This record gives sequence, C-alpha cells and structure tokens, in this order.
Amino acid sequence: MFEVGTTYRLEWTEGSDHTYQSGEVIAWEAPLLKVRLRNEERIINTASSTFVAAIESQSPPLDIGGLLGGADDR
Repeated sequence: MFEVGTTYRLEWTEGSDHTYQSGEVIAWEAPLLKVRLRNEERIINTASSTFVAAIESQSPPLDIGGLLGGADDR
C-alpha cells in the first residue's frame, strides 16, 4: 500500500536493465500509482511484470535512473 505525499524509490526492469527513480506519490488506486518524477507526473501500473519494488525514502525525490545500466527515462 502506498501513502499519498510519501516519497518512494521505485525500481522496474526493461529486458536485463534495472531502472531506479525516486518520486512522490500523488494518488494511489490499486494497481495504478501516480507519482511526480522530477518535473513530470507519471502513472505506473504496479501489477506490471516490469515493476519490481518501491522502497519508502526519507529524502526528497531524486533521479537516479541508469545507475545500473538502465536508461534515465523509463
């Protein structure tokens, strides 16, 4: 379960690449998660096989995509 206003580190895959980004939850209607990533809003389907994890973060949103070989904007 996600909490609106909370920042999470989100992880998903595409092929063998893992992408990580931090975002603030704007809305949550399972399985759809609406988050603010950088200066844009995205809707993520948490039931997708590409969605891996969300870890609550104590720091403000930070783009850390691509650190393990993933692209920045996935």
